[in-house]
Amino acid sequence: GGQVNVTVDGDVMAEGESGAALRIEETGDSEVSVVVNGTISGTDAAVEVVNPDAENVELTVWAATENAEGEIVQVIDPEDGEKDEEAAQAIEEAINYIVRIAGNIRDRLTVTGSGSVTITEGEDDETYATAHEGEDVDVQIRLASNEKLKMIYYNNDEQSVAEVTEQGSSFLVRMLRGGAMLLGLDIEKQPDPEPDEEEESEPYRAPRKLVQNEINYVTVAAETEIHGVTAAASPVIQEVAENVSRTVETDNLKVDVKDKADVLDREELSEFDRLSINDRLLLMLVAMQMPDTDGAFRDTMSEQGKALAKELDAHAALMTEAEKAALKKSVDEDFQHSTVTIDGQTYESISLVLIVDRNGKKTYERYVFYHDGGEWILYRVDIGE
Repeated sequence: GGQVNVTVDGDVMAEGESGAALRIEETGDSEVSVVVNGTISGTDAAVEVVNPDAENVELTVWAATENAEGEIVQVIDPEDGEKDEEAAQAIEEAINYIVRIAGNIRDRLTVTGSGSVTITEGEDDETYATAHEGEDVDVQIRLASNEKLKMIYYNNDEQSVAEVTEQGSSFLVRMLRGGAMLLGLDIEKQPDPEPDEEEESEPYRAPRKLVQNEINYVTVAAETEIHGVTAAASPVIQEVAENVSRTVETDNLKVDVKDKADVLDREELSEFDRLSINDRLLLMLVAMQMPDTDGAFRDTMSEQGKALAKELDAHAALMTEAEKAALKKSVDEDFQHSTVTIDGQTYESISLVLIVDRNGKKTYERYVFYHDGGEWILYRVDIGE
């Protein structure tokens, strides 16, 4: 016997009209542990196990989808091809479902499940609580003195109110079949007490933006390869983001996005900075409310990135007209939101600047994208110091 461990940081999907997302064959005496930090989904089943001992297979996933027959796991006898429903049920009941917390409330919650799992995400190890289907997850919530809890959401969505039992100072949230628990809160702020008429309050003053030293940029030749891409090839932003993220890891670079605080609030920034540079580049356009940044635009994001994108959407929907105007001003000024003319055609354009630290030496990489046919396409790259 032995131990086989497999960890996937992301979704596992079966493509096509048939098939399972994960197939585990003849394990013998080996114990198989599979961790999927995302959603696992297949047409025939999410997981197909061929004649193992059910107790030798351990699955830990964030979410698993059922097939048309309501199955998550199928166990198949290789000799006759028949299903072993009892073995499949035993594996399903033992699935450890990962509990996630929406990024803007991570510092408010302490979550305890029946187990836990530690997953390497980028350069960091992240530990998550886990629970089996039907088990209760213990959730402790920290509120300010002027705050009141209205609702706990199972999947950070108003349509997914959690099944909650209040128990003293904590709440028990039931893990549902298929998992997909991303805890969210609806918190109501209580009105502040009326100030004494005799007291004069200080007028609100908007924070002054620091004046930074001007950066001198030089446009590189279109054929010059930067992080595996060239402007001459006209790659879409998703391809640029993936290549930058890959070379950052390979070359052990430190990379940040310039002026991110102009479009993200403090809580959003805290979550944003934990994500890969792939997610961060794409999320900047979501935060700036650029067109065509929903749907397929988000396919290459991690689940955590998609969750933050959803939070940014919710934030945008609640903005006042004054807040929208302030955001537009920041986007126009700090990200050169304008137009560009290419081959006689005028397109909307936006710039994103990466601060790249190579062994203590900082350079600035400005990527200029234009919007055409529902895509954001790289037009130019400038390098500054």
